[in-house]
Amino acid sequence: LKKEDDKEEEEEEEDKEEKEEKEEEEKRRRRGKKKEEEEEGEEEEEEEEEEEEEEEEEEEEEEEEEEEVFVLREASEISQLLPGTISGI
Repeated sequence: LKKEDDKEEEEEEEDKEEKEEKEEEEKRRRRGKKKEEEEEGEEEEEEEEEEEEEEEEEEEEEEEEEEEVFVLREASEISQLLPGTISGI
């Protein structure tokens, strides 16, 4: 009986250790997955910021072009009204 009790106790201890190892492995896996998701989220956030910056730059360029067109139009109208007074436009 003593041998059987010792054997059962040993098996229980092994089962307990195995279970703990599996739990630790699961925790590591979850942490790794969570970290991976965080990194992916950061990458997406960076991409969105870059896209927003590009859009802002494009809008600024469009505004500058519109302003240039407006100035050129105004200059053209003025030069037509006052021929000879504005040269080089």
